[in-house]
Amino acid sequence: MNRLLHGLTDVFQAVPFMLTRPKILRLVLAPFLVAIVIAAILLFAMSSTIEPMVHSVISHLPNFVASAAGSTLRVLLWAALLALGYVAFLAFASVLTTPFCEMISEAVEEELTGAVAPPFSMTTLARDLAVGIVHSIRRLAVLVASLIALFILSALIPVLGAMLALALGAWFSSRFAAYDCFDTVWARKGTSYVEKMEYLKTQRMHTTGIGLAVAGVAVVPVLNALAFPLGTIAATRAYLEPK
Repeated sequence: MNRLLHGLTDVFQAVPFMLTRPKILRLVLAPFLVAIVIAAILLFAMSSTIEPMVHSVISHLPNFVASAAGSTLRVLLWAALLALGYVAFLAFASVLTTPFCEMISEAVEEELTGAVAPPFSMTTLARDLAVGIVHSIRRLAVLVASLIALFILSALIPVLGAMLALALGAWFSSRFAAYDCFDTVWARKGTSYVEKMEYLKTQRMHTTGIGLAVAGVAVVPVLNALAFPLGTIAATRAYLEPK
């Protein structure tokens, strides 16, 4: 349990670590600020779309129900569009921050060890990209299998099955988030898939704590753009610290 709490606090301790190191702070803030601008544009687009949609619908309704229907429809549309916007923002933020996370990991390692990152190489980039795609496909297969198992569990066992599926879903989310955070270190070091899985196994509680904190921050609107950069800092520090 102590290792789990250690992992949880590592992510939040990444904040003061980042704030005292300008290079790392810039790498974290750059995609975050772009994501905020995109979020503002999405919000403006939604606010300018909803009213015309409401008026178009209620114009076909009798006057005595138009007022109530308009208010209800407005609330439903806002809820639907905000949910859709949240999912779109989370996906966009994830894609946007991914290229920066490896640079963040490099900067953290340089800060902690003094080791200067090797010069850019197209060969190395192509190799890391190919390995990353293969490993991601394997992880995606595991994720799909896990989701199917959780769906079957919740469908076969009423109430209790849903509760178990929720708990297991949180566990799986934390494990996948942990993998993504540590992969920013592993990708640079040419770590094999077996070695990655072995590390997650031997450091199970610590890595799960980091993944749980990242998954938790990832569900908070706007702040979710900081989830994986902070997780990258925590994972890199954890990987480099003496065991």
